[in-house]
Amino acid sequence: MTDRVGMWLACALAVSLVGANVAVKPGLAPVETRRVSDSVRRSREWRGRVAPPFELPLLDGGLVRSAAPEPDVTVVMFVTTWCDECRDEMTEMRRYEQVVQKEGLRVRVVIVNTQETADDVRAFARRHQLPTTVAMDESGDVMRAYEVRTFPTTVVVARDGRVRLFHEGPLRNADVVIDPVVRVELGVGRARP
Repeated sequence: MTDRVGMWLACALAVSLVGANVAVKPGLAPVETRRVSDSVRRSREWRGRVAPPFELPLLDGGLVRSAAPEPDVTVVMFVTTWCDECRDEMTEMRRYEQVVQKEGLRVRVVIVNTQETADDVRAFARRHQLPTTVAMDESGDVMRAYEVRTFPTTVVVARDGRVRLFHEGPLRNADVVIDPVVRVELGVGRARP
């Protein structure tokens, strides 16, 4: 058998496998298709935009500010205590923050809790052992400035103050989604293998 015949057979097999997969698996509901499409569109719209600067009180005192230029890449995650996926995301982000800090990378993670009281958030942070910076956006002004519609929403802001990643919903794996963006922005190349 020649290489050309082998290539055609491989293509035919691939097409038949894709066809069988489409026939067996149910498709996305129109509502889900629109939601995913809208999320991708919003991500593209935010990429390269100047991130809205903010100054928020920290849960345990002090302030956190964001304004360009920054010495660090800033990862901002918008969360609430009632969002079950947020809890998992905060744990994942805590783990990611620890990894990059051990490597000496200049990355700052800011968890922004929106429209909840400090007492509720403090109890939640204690219960789930959240050592990352938790900022309080009780009024929701910062959430609205970033046009957050779903929780969690994660935004990576480069040192020049521009958004490099805008992601609605859970990330599941910060190493895969955030790390390559962070490393390029810090000029340390590609993500770890």
